[in-house]
Amino acid sequence: MNNFSAMNVSAMNLSAIDWSALFHATLPETALEVTALLVLIVDIAFLRRTSHWLRFRAAGILSFLGILFAAVCILSTQPITVMADGMVAITPAGKVVELGLLAITALCLFFTFDEDFTDHVGEFVALMLFATIGGMLMATTLHLLVIFLSLELLSLSLYILTAFNKRSIQSSEAALKYFLFGGMSAAMLLFGFSLFYGIADSCNVFQIRAVIDNAPAQDLHLIILATLMVVLGFAFKVAAAPLHWWAPDVYQGAPAPAAMFIGSASKLASFYLFWNLLPANLALPLLVILAAVSMLWGNLAALAQTNVRRLLGYSAIAHSGYILLAFLGNGDATRSLLPALIFYILTYSIAVIGAFAIASIVERETGSSDLANFAGLSKRSPLTAFCLLIFVLSMAGIPPLAGFFAKFNLFALFWQQQPGLWWLVALAIAMSAVSLFYYLQVLKHAYVVEPAETAAAPAPQSASMLTRFVLLLCALVVIILGCNPQPLLGLLNHALSGMF
Repeated sequence: MNNFSAMNVSAMNLSAIDWSALFHATLPETALEVTALLVLIVDIAFLRRTSHWLRFRAAGILSFLGILFAAVCILSTQPITVMADGMVAITPAGKVVELGLLAITALCLFFTFDEDFTDHVGEFVALMLFATIGGMLMATTLHLLVIFLSLELLSLSLYILTAFNKRSIQSSEAALKYFLFGGMSAAMLLFGFSLFYGIADSCNVFQIRAVIDNAPAQDLHLIILATLMVVLGFAFKVAAAPLHWWAPDVYQGAPAPAAMFIGSASKLASFYLFWNLLPANLALPLLVILAAVSMLWGNLAALAQTNVRRLLGYSAIAHSGYILLAFLGNGDATRSLLPALIFYILTYSIAVIGAFAIASIVERETGSSDLANFAGLSKRSPLTAFCLLIFVLSMAGIPPLAGFFAKFNLFALFWQQQPGLWWLVALAIAMSAVSLFYYLQVLKHAYVVEPAETAAAPAPQSASMLTRFVLLLCALVVIILGCNPQPLLGLLNHALSGMF
């Protein structure tokens, strides 16, 4: 699973660094940093006393401009650029992940326009941009120190974003759980990194892998321990069972834009970093267990949920189990699973962001995102219900939507490479069938169940025309990528072919 085998990474001292080239390579992150500061200044200095409507839109427009500039910088950056002992490593896959993170962030920012959960608008949007910067740095480094710092920049931003709704006790409780579990996972990761550094006398991932491949037998127990710590630390980051306990509470309690960002951008950045770091052969037995337990627990626990946001949290655990199959390929052939992995996460991200946006709309209209409050949605908002139908069926893996092809493609490639683990594919298919029950419960309430006579009348539609348009656009993308996935998948295969 060595994505960088074609690179010749050598240690470089500070005097040998081309600072101009380093600045150019990190210009996308610098652009977002400047954008975040501008958002703060404009909101605090000029818009603090205006309406939430204007403040979220002003912050969003500034953020979109910064994101667009960062995307142009990424596209103009020369790939396969490694500097400062791997502290900065621009690769085709890293550029794809960076662009994916920017697109996801922009989509999440669109759905902040109708929100009013906080008076600190500039701070919220700036933190979302800082979290994106952390994810982008994770995608463009091969150095353990920078990996840990960028991971913590992402994590600390997410902890604060989760706690941003001061009017909700669930938000504070979720943030506390997230922070406590996150501190534990950070400790495990740092311990694993320190062991890898001690074994290889280097923080460069490429050099660490080379040392591990030729390590003497007496170092094997340390390598296994280091691998165990790193895998468990990242299992927390991607909400894989049994380190998933924070996920349902965070998905339910966090402000909707923060929850959708955690369920999409955080997953993309963490899984890609996990891909780069993982010593595949040593971690294989543990990953098999994590994948199987995540699929089982995520789907079975979701059956008992009566809150849609919490249901999406358990669904995310199950999807982490499916995605982990990409890490279980057969030796060097595993590299061919990277495009399938990124395609899966990108298509899942569109669906889960749309589902969270609709749950947020229902919350604003009825007071909560409980299943009962979705009753009658198709009558009071047919367009919103149609979009919910597309997103939910895509996550369930129903053809001809994007989620079906993403699952089929990943499962088929895995089966080709690991026929001996056929039972994992069978389990994944069986659990996908189980997921139909709880996904269809959501649609049943939206389309079939009538609102209870004692239920309070929903407030007028709280979704703006722009929000409904973006929801419809996301639903159309899910349909188009399901009917014709080749353009995106072909683009990913072409972009990533330079790595292998």
